[in-house]
Amino acid sequence: MIAAFLIVTLQTLKNRTISRIRRLKNPRYLLSAMAGAAYFYFMFLRRTTRHGKLPGIIIASSIPGTELALDVTSLIMLVLLIGAWALPEQSGGLEFSEAEIQFLFAAPITRTQILLYKFMRGFTGIVITAIIMSVVGFRQAKGIGLLFMFGAFSAYNIMAALGRARLKQLHIGALARIAIVAIIYVGLSWFVTMQLKDADIGGALTRVGAKNLGSVTAAVDSHFHSPFINTILFVPRTFASAVFPSDLVHLFVACATLVVLATLFLLIASRLNISFEESSIRYSNKRAQSREMQQQQLRGMTVTWRRAKPLFRLGDNARPEVAFIWKNTISVLRMSVRNILAIVLPLGLFGLVVSQLKLISVSDRLAMAGFATLIFSGILLLLGPMMLKNDLRLDLPRFEVLKTYPLSGETIVAGEIAAPLTLLSAAQIVFIVIGSTLLRFATISSSLQIFATLEFAIIAIMFVIPICAAQLLIQNAAVVYYPAWATPSKEDMKGFVATGQRMLVLICYLVVLSVMLLPPAAIFVPTFFFAGHYLKGTPVFAALATLVPVSVLIVEIYLALKLLGAQFESIDVSEER
Repeated sequence: MIAAFLIVTLQTLKNRTISRIRRLKNPRYLLSAMAGAAYFYFMFLRRTTRHGKLPGIIIASSIPGTELALDVTSLIMLVLLIGAWALPEQSGGLEFSEAEIQFLFAAPITRTQILLYKFMRGFTGIVITAIIMSVVGFRQAKGIGLLFMFGAFSAYNIMAALGRARLKQLHIGALARIAIVAIIYVGLSWFVTMQLKDADIGGALTRVGAKNLGSVTAAVDSHFHSPFINTILFVPRTFASAVFPSDLVHLFVACATLVVLATLFLLIASRLNISFEESSIRYSNKRAQSREMQQQQLRGMTVTWRRAKPLFRLGDNARPEVAFIWKNTISVLRMSVRNILAIVLPLGLFGLVVSQLKLISVSDRLAMAGFATLIFSGILLLLGPMMLKNDLRLDLPRFEVLKTYPLSGETIVAGEIAAPLTLLSAAQIVFIVIGSTLLRFATISSSLQIFATLEFAIIAIMFVIPICAAQLLIQNAAVVYYPAWATPSKEDMKGFVATGQRMLVLICYLVVLSVMLLPPAAIFVPTFFFAGHYLKGTPVFAALATLVPVSVLIVEIYLALKLLGAQFESIDVSEER
């Protein structure tokens, strides 16, 4: 039976690899994979040290306190091993595919063999993770230790999942388990603190240097080897020893011990007398529904606030652009509530915290709140157009319907971006006005007084609105010119492909935005110096320095809108998919 499981696992890995290689025939996946591989190469492989080794996140061979790193990793593993029993999932279900449920659960095999199959199927991901972590920096484990460590931890998680279900049958629910784990954490924290209180870690760190680093870490590490700590860290230290072995002998011993532990975990899981078949079916269906909901969110098909009402009533003779604003505003309220809360809640929380800072004066609190509001307005300027996708990015599956409207492509594109632009513009005006008003009542240095003036607020508003419009046009241009790339893939894009596509989209977005902002910036510099030389101190100075570059940007937006409208009229979505 083990041989059959191994054949299925290897054949599945082979078929998956071949399908992903064949998928590279599509330029979308090929370019994304190339960009992701280049990013991984320049970020990790190319960044070598003088000795030709990767710096990585952790390189145990270059850390003088390897024993200390081993003990710290043991503590982390202890927290993870105990924390697995506090997870809320207590049905005992394990995730299986629909085909696995149909064939395995009806087959004449034991539960132990099903658990063994589940463990072997997850080993492919373990191998990939071990390889990546070895390349990134965990070189001392030589990949083998990471492989055995993750394998044993996977077996432990299977045992913990069934163990939580068994505890539920014994009337020990999730709340009781969370309370017990919390008490254990508090007790361990108290004991470790008592053991290390005489170590003078702070003083040792202040005296640390290149010459005495090893002695300092050894002195600190000595407090981790009391009899009680050695006892509670015995199993976690076995996991950590596979990651930070001192030599090949210790690596072999740690790996052999982990094999024994993994076998023991699986045997305990099979003896827990839990009927996990039915719960696994429910759990697998639940996970499948969760992934489907994520896909629907990407396609704009998930409504989170169904009772949201329109902000205004649409008139019988309203213009088409107003109708699009009305439609997309409703979709923003019903579908983008999470994004709106992600924008509003951080600022509100920061304002609440600042208002309670009694240790600083009211003027300083006003200054902090004012500058934070202006900074948040700048962040919203960059992230807002990406977060509010209620435009052509949302209506991409309905392009055929949009093309049947008796409207020009230019009108449709303008109407689609009007709703997010209106919301973003309103938010920017509110944040800029509030920020400047708060700074007006605060005591700030003379060099920062410009942010509290009416001229700054007017200039900022005049700039941010067309810049938001330019970003929205860029986002919708990607949909109009490359609808296949903008369509969320039905297949899972992971690894190099997913990273590469995000990198390509971000790079193209920044390049196009820079090109659009270059002419206004080139006009702004001479206009600013001319107005400052001849009109400084007059209201005409701010108007001239602002209106000329803003006018250039508006002309660019108008021309881009014309191009997008013409492209929209000529597009055939059926040929792009």
